[in-house]
Amino acid sequence: MIKLSAMACAVLVGGSLMGCAAESSAPAPTPTPASGGSASSVQGTLTVNTSDRIVTGTYQLGQDLLTFESAKSAGGAYATKIVARGITLTTLVDDQAKTASFQGLATDGGGETALADADHALLVQFERALVPQLADAVKAGNGAADRMLRAATVWGDWPTTMKLQHELSAEQSRGWTSLCGSMYTAVAASWDDQYGGWWASNTTVYPYIGDYNGDGPTYWSNGTSWLTSNIIHASPVYEYGSCFGRCGGGCTGWTSGGVHVYTQDCTNHDACVRNNGHTTTDYYCNDQFASTTDDATFAGNCY
Repeated sequence: MIKLSAMACAVLVGGSLMGCAAESSAPAPTPTPASGGSASSVQGTLTVNTSDRIVTGTYQLGQDLLTFESAKSAGGAYATKIVARGITLTTLVDDQAKTASFQGLATDGGGETALADADHALLVQFERALVPQLADAVKAGNGAADRMLRAATVWGDWPTTMKLQHELSAEQSRGWTSLCGSMYTAVAASWDDQYGGWWASNTTVYPYIGDYNGDGPTYWSNGTSWLTSNIIHASPVYEYGSCFGRCGGGCTGWTSGGVHVYTQDCTNHDACVRNNGHTTTDYYCNDQFASTTDDATFAGNCY
């Protein structure tokens, strides 16, 4: 029998404490973690220039050219900018005040816009290419490199159905629960949608945190073998997949270094988009994504 990781049965959701599923024993057979991390193959051509305070560069994938920069201001805040496919994505982060601002506008004219599927795909591939190039700088404490990778992580996971403006203010009641100590164990994860509220039996699953072989999730419920077909509304459901619980839109693999933030909010978001027919474009998962932005921006790195 596999013991679920111990978790406090109170989780901060949208500023409110929600009860969580009770700790229990998981009858599912233990899955085998990916050996060394199952990072997807890097595509495109990346150029990076790195110093103590500034990171700049370009990323070319097919006909799409992306430019990026991250710089530390005299006041200590970090500003990052990603420009691609007619959209400018900016992030301003103050580590001392724990505030952040995310904004996406049309590059020409500065009007409001939204991400398309092609934009999302480009951003995910950009993060995968960027991680091995900035991993050493992040481990060495380079703030500009860390902020660049974290910004790429957030934008690469940004839903195409969500506005490109989001603020994290110092007055907000928020927090994150790191799952660095729960790697390769099963934890309870939940979301709310048209089928049920938080921690209902049909909106609660038990994913194994970390990287396992295969891009899509694999499920086990009241049976004797793992299945790749989505088990809709079964209870209980145990599952594993590529970088389950990691904040961000892709899986970069442990051997690449970089940013590996695993939290409860990011696990809940992964559970939402990987279950019940939802995707990253689904409105039902947007509130879960919003709860991950402070995690991805400020939570500690799991090396």
